[in-house]
Amino acid sequence: MEENKLRARWSKSENDILITYPLGRQTKCDSNYLFSNTFTDEFVKEIESRGYDIKTLKFEITVDEKGKRYQEKFPTLAGVEPI
Repeated sequence: MEENKLRARWSKSENDILITYPLGRQTKCDSNYLFSNTFTDEFVKEIESRGYDIKTLKFEITVDEKGKRYQEKFPTLAGVEPI
């Protein structure tokens, strides 16, 4: 089964947030968006200052197979030949 989720989780070995992304067009950009706009160093400091354990972070969002850009953005998952 192909990976169909954009994920962020704490990595013990990296001692940092690790992002994984599904195969597709510009999905690496989606992971960069999470790093640059959401899961920043400021976010980590703020969430820890509020009493949360960042090492338990688990975030995932599934590709919408019924979305209008599914075949275009995720051709590998959709079984479409890439251009």
